This record gives sequence, C-alpha cells and structure tokens, in this order.
Amino acid sequence: MEIKRTSISKPPRICIYGQHGSGKSTFAADCPNPVFIDIEGGADALEVDAFPRPRSFVEVCAQVNHLLTATHEHKTLVIDSLDWLEKLIWTNVCNQVGASDIAAIPYGRGYKMAEVRWNEFLAGLQKLSDKGMMIVLLAHCQITRFEDPERESYDRYTLDLHKSAGALCAEFVDVLGFLGYKIRTDVKDGKFGQSVVKAKSSGDRVLYLEERPAFTAKNRYRLPPVIEIPEESPWGTFANALKEARKTPLRKGNLVEVKKIAELAAVSK
Repeated sequence: MEIKRTSISKPPRICIYGQHGSGKSTFAADCPNPVFIDIEGGADALEVDAFPRPRSFVEVCAQVNHLLTATHEHKTLVIDSLDWLEKLIWTNVCNQVGASDIAAIPYGRGYKMAEVRWNEFLAGLQKLSDKGMMIVLLAHCQITRFEDPERESYDRYTLDLHKSAGALCAEFVDVLGFLGYKIRTDVKDGKFGQSVVKAKSSGDRVLYLEERPAFTAKNRYRLPPVIEIPEESPWGTFANALKEARKTPLRKGNLVEVKKIAELAAVSK
C-alpha cells in the first residue's frame, strides 16, 4: 500500500452565484482565455468567444464534447447559466415522456430523470477539468427556507436550482462563491424609543467563500472567507488570493497517522 503526498495539479472548478447584475459574467469574462456556452444569451455584451446559443440540452452536451475532441486554445469554459441549463434539461425530460411540465410527472420521477442528465453533463465537465481546463459555472440565486436542526429556521440565499441539482453542482465544484455587495447599516432613533435600522449598499462587490446563515458557500483552497472583487481585473484579484492561500502550509500530522495505519494494515496481512 503506497501513500503519496497529493498536490494541486488541476485548475479550479468554480461556481459563482448571486443576484441579477451582480457581476458574475464580468468575473467569468476576465478568466484566462474563456469560451462561453451562452445558454442565457447575454454574451454579446461581453465581447468574448462563445458558442452559438444552444436551444436544447443535446446542443449543450455537443458543445462540451467539441471542447473535449477538437484542438483549441481556450483555457476556461464558462457555463452561463446553470438555472437556464436546468430549463433545457427539464424540457428534454418532458419531451421524452410526453409531459407538459416536469412537476406533472408522477412520484417525482421527472426530477430523478433530470438528475441523470445533470450527472451526464457534470461528467463531461470533469473530463475537461482532467485535461487541464478551468470550469466556471454561473448561476442566479434564490431565497430558500433553511430548516436548521439546532435553532430556529431562517431564510438564506442558495443556487436557483432544484434542490437535488443544486446539491450535485455544489459538490462538483472546488469553490462555491456568493457574489454580493457590501452592506452598511445605519441605526437611528425612531418613535416611541424604538430603533430604526436602514441598510445601504456601498456598491463594492465582495465574494463570500465560506458558509454563513445568509448564504451557502465553500472553498477547498483555504481562501479567506471574503474577497473584495473590483470592477477591473476581478479574476486577477481572485487569482492572487488563490496564490496566497496555496502558500499556507498544511499540518503534516494527519499524513503521518495515515502512514501508520497503512503500515499496520500491511503487517496484519
């Protein structure tokens, strides 16, 4: 049983989600030599390389397959956006079974069929990642009720996807970031001794990279919980933060313990 020290050898798989107009597409357009699968139809305003806008899930898969088989110089694939892709997936499922609405398919079978297509799509992205291409997934957000088993339930921002699809995409990526704005709160005295709280946006964009009650987020690279994202060179700012995070040393104790376990396993044989 051989144990090796792992290292970061592949470009990151990133999902950026947020409200309309928060700068998701601008962030993606600044990534290294990107090509867009422009499902939403907004790439014209960015002046980027893009496939013809796909009208079906089959066309999306064909565009991913083209990048797998053709010779090209693109370093980043951008999917814009996941929630628009989900619409194509649902249409594909409905066409297969002759339903007008995926929710009308009995026993939730339509969503199970959609999961199969999501896994097919993500498997194609994984192959691109294995070939050294960075994956950037964009999505809008929705407000959902989070049933917390330890305290009272509360609302939070999540990917604007069906629950199962959102879980699959969140698991697939290395970085799940919520792109929003800095919020400043002003507290003033109101009537009858009550305080009035007013929230104001500073207009400065920030990328949240760790889970909070207000949103879901994660990263596997020891990135800081919040990164300011300027209008100019948003990817450069993120890339610098990623570079600095990779310099942070990891504890080696866990690796030593794993080696001991492997040695004991070899002896026991």
